[in-house]
Amino acid sequence: MRRLTAILATVTVALSGCGRSAEDEVASTMHGYLDAFVSGDGAKACSLMASATRRAFVARIRSTMGTSDCGIALDRIHNQAGPRVLAALRKVKVTDVKIQGDHATAVLATAARSTFTDLQKEHGHWRIAAAPGAQ
Repeated sequence: MRRLTAILATVTVALSGCGRSAEDEVASTMHGYLDAFVSGDGAKACSLMASATRRAFVARIRSTMGTSDCGIALDRIHNQAGPRVLAALRKVKVTDVKIQGDHATAVLATAARSTFTDLQKEHGHWRIAAAPGAQ
């Protein structure tokens, strides 16, 4: 479980459809990010991070992952995660979405624990603004 927490904290989507509530859009962004990470699509997961979040993530992991490319870094983290962690991430539930203007929080829940993440609206789309569990 520590590994899952570490992955959630390390890898910090907008499939915004018409007619959905803002809360649904936030949840969809988070699910899209998790789905992209679990399927090994680091580039898509990175595209769902806010610009500043992506830059901060790359700065933090550059030496550890040996790359300045966000997508490649997330692909490498995915490859290190292992099947148990990826299986757990597939089961994450996004709940308790709260929106205040262009900022939102969402709870990410597994059977064992919960953590939260921040999102922000960027160019009209919700993007992940902080690594899950890092607040």
